[in-house]
Amino acid sequence: MRGYFTDDLLLILPSDTTASVRLFGEVISTHRGPLALAITGQSGQGDEITVDLTGVHYLANSALEILVAVALRLTQPACLVVRATVELDLRGRLAARGWDQINTLRLTDACPRGESPRLEDVIIEQLNVCWRRCSNNASLEHLGADVLGLVELETAPGVRVLRWLSSPRR
Repeated sequence: MRGYFTDDLLLILPSDTTASVRLFGEVISTHRGPLALAITGQSGQGDEITVDLTGVHYLANSALEILVAVALRLTQPACLVVRATVELDLRGRLAARGWDQINTLRLTDACPRGESPRLEDVIIEQLNVCWRRCSNNASLEHLGADVLGLVELETAPGVRVLRWLSSPRR
């Protein structure tokens, strides 16, 4: 999956059906490159690229600068839509730097932290999309070794087991 990234702090899940990217965890300075790649990989799929930060509990200023840089490179009617919880204070942080007037950057407030989507629910949603695409057990074996690097799928006659792994397979 192009734009997918994971390490000990962050999971980036690009969508293959919409121009959107979901992030979970902490976005620190070293994540600037993967963040930029994931977002720019969604361009060309529509006028709006959505970056869902509802699963993020820390966003470094350098990562915020990447969001602004991507938005500044867009031309209207294209727009970068950033969805985040109020705890990240993106409105205040953007206003403090004079970035709140960028026409190609739009903030959308999300639900409070306790109501944001759980990582497990997002993974299950992604698995369901992949599952529907599989047509036989050979595909399922490939899916088990490949899907997001986070789950292992073992198939036996009539048995399917999902296990959470501590780190992705390489």
